[in-house]
Order: sequence, then C-alpha cells, then structure tokens
Amino acid sequence: MTFVKNFVWLVLVLFVQWGLLQDVPLTVYGNPYLYLWFFLWLPFGVSRISLYAIAFAVGSIMDAFE
Repeated sequence: MTFVKNFVWLVLVLFVQWGLLQDVPLTVYGNPYLYLWFFLWLPFGVSRISLYAIAFAVGSIMDAFE
C-alpha cells in the first residue's frame, strides 16, 4: 500500500510541476521545482540505491517533458 501511495503522490506532483509550474518564473534566476519535495517526503527506510534509481527516473521524465 505504501508503494501505491508513493507512486500516486509522485504522479500527482509531476503533473502539477509539468502542467502548472513549469512555465512560471518566480524570479529571473530560477523556477519553482515542486517535484524535489517528493524526495524529502519519501520514508527514511528507502535504500540508497532505490533512491538513486527513483531520482534518475524522475529526472529523466522531467527532462523528457521539457
């Protein structure tokens, strides 16, 4: 159940990031990146290699949408 909950949260955050926040510059120096909060929201029990794999997949998905 935790995996499904985390996956749904990730998909929701990615859609909000890609659909709403991607083209909203708050300053001339940067954009808001909501999807990075997903990594802080993950449980502490996630192994390091799993976290790296998730981060690589999320980064690849976000680069594909840009």
